[in-house]
Amino acid sequence: MSEKNSDQNRKIVVVQGKDIYEYRAFYKKFERAKYISHLDLYRAIQRTFQRANIPVWYTEGYHPHIYLTFPMPIFLGCEGVEESFDFRTTVDCPPSQLMEQLNAAFPEGIRITKVQAPVHKASEIAKADYTLLFTADELDNASLLGKWEAFVSQPQIPATKHTKKGPKEIDLKPMIYA
Repeated sequence: MSEKNSDQNRKIVVVQGKDIYEYRAFYKKFERAKYISHLDLYRAIQRTFQRANIPVWYTEGYHPHIYLTFPMPIFLGCEGVEESFDFRTTVDCPPSQLMEQLNAAFPEGIRITKVQAPVHKASEIAKADYTLLFTADELDNASLLGKWEAFVSQPQIPATKHTKKGPKEIDLKPMIYA
C-alpha cells in the first residue's frame, strides 16, 4: 500500500494498483437517533452507503467490510453536532455529491453536514469539546449557578474510571474548563 496526493489535497491510497480515495464526513446525531449505540450506528452507516450506491472500498480480509473509522465515537444518549467518521471510495467523487447521496439515504435523526478530505489521521484526534446542557424545573438559575460554582471550586473532583485493568481513581478538576 502506498500513498499519493491528489490535486485537491485529498490523500489517495494505492492498494494493489488501485486508487482509493479518502474522505471524512461530519455528521450530527439528534432526536431519537441519539439512542443508537456506536455499533448500531456503524451498521446503519454501512447500510446507508449501500442504499446510496456509493462505491465504497471494502477491507481485504477474510470477512470484507466497508472501511469506516470513527476518531471519537459519541456516547449513547448524547446528541452530537459535529461528529465524524472516515471512509474510502474506489471512485473519485465530489464531496458535495457524497453529502447529498448520504443525506438522502440516512435514517431520521442523522444528517451529514460536511464531507472533505481528512486533515489529520483519525488516530491523531485525541480530544473533544463537550457542551453540557442542564435542565432543572425546581431550581432557579441563581441556585443552579451557585451549586455549579461550589462544585467546580472544590480542590479535587474524584471519579472512578473503569479500565481493562480495573477501576482507577482520577481527578476531573484539570479536565473542566468553566
